[in-house]
Amino acid sequence: MDIGLCMTVKDEENRIESCLGEVADLFAEIIIIDTGSTDRTKEVLQDCFGITPMSGSLEEARCFTLADLRNEGFSKLKAPWQMCLDADERIPVRDLKRVVSWSNDEDTHGFFSPWLTTLPGGRIVDDYKLSLFRKGYGKCGLVHDNVQPSLREKGVEAVWTDAFEILHYPEENKLPGKDEYYAWRLDHAIGLDPTWMRYYWFRGLLYLRMGRNDEAYKDLERTFASRSTQFPVECLNAGMGLAGLQARAGDIISATRTVTDALNFHHGIANDFEVTINFRLRPWFERALDALEDGDAERVVPYTFAHGGAHGGVVNGNRD
Repeated sequence: MDIGLCMTVKDEENRIESCLGEVADLFAEIIIIDTGSTDRTKEVLQDCFGITPMSGSLEEARCFTLADLRNEGFSKLKAPWQMCLDADERIPVRDLKRVVSWSNDEDTHGFFSPWLTTLPGGRIVDDYKLSLFRKGYGKCGLVHDNVQPSLREKGVEAVWTDAFEILHYPEENKLPGKDEYYAWRLDHAIGLDPTWMRYYWFRGLLYLRMGRNDEAYKDLERTFASRSTQFPVECLNAGMGLAGLQARAGDIISATRTVTDALNFHHGIANDFEVTINFRLRPWFERALDALEDGDAERVVPYTFAHGGAHGGVVNGNRD
């Protein structure tokens, strides 16, 4: 399996070698786009890997999205498979060796794999990411871009694999101030495309992180009410956050209604390829319904998300 790697970087002189050091030679080709480094990132790439990065700029009018540059990089790759990594992510060399030894299955268009984020304090959030996919698909969205809408638009699916994992180590010294930065980006992204429900979900999650519960409630409610088949997991995530807020307020009736509606929605879209591989959602709603039927609202607590602003999402989540 020939895989081309695309990365966007800025001021990563202390991390890029750790990211690429053991795995660079396993990729069929690598394209790196530098978005304005003022440190030695470009020199490290040239000296250690013989890579001359392309230069790219992030546009305020496009909410400083990385998706445009990533897709430009994908378009230049010739390999039939593509992977996107950030400088704070790692793929173990043993895993990548295993993947490149696979035969080229023409019926598979992408792979979800474990995405393990180490939060400040050492806590690990076990989530998933679609980071390996065929040429012809790309990143969608101005903030928190992902590949799933590209596959859904063309009527194809991605599947789950445990053969490799992505390890995510957010750099703590870059975390302060990111909450407000992402809030601004999400506000502007919603202004540009108010139908992209993923933005509302992430803004609601961010507001939860920031303690702005009234604003969070509105975004979560709007996302959940949309029952979007374009963003089914985001809708279910929003339902979980909404039920958590309702339970925290002691409104067991509303929380029970939300959880029941979420389970019904889950049943209707259970065959969606991302819903199928999501290992946390349905078990959470089933446990939440049991808790609410017992009158125990304190047990209705959303789990942690690796994306949630500067320090991750809300609380309590691992694979189970």
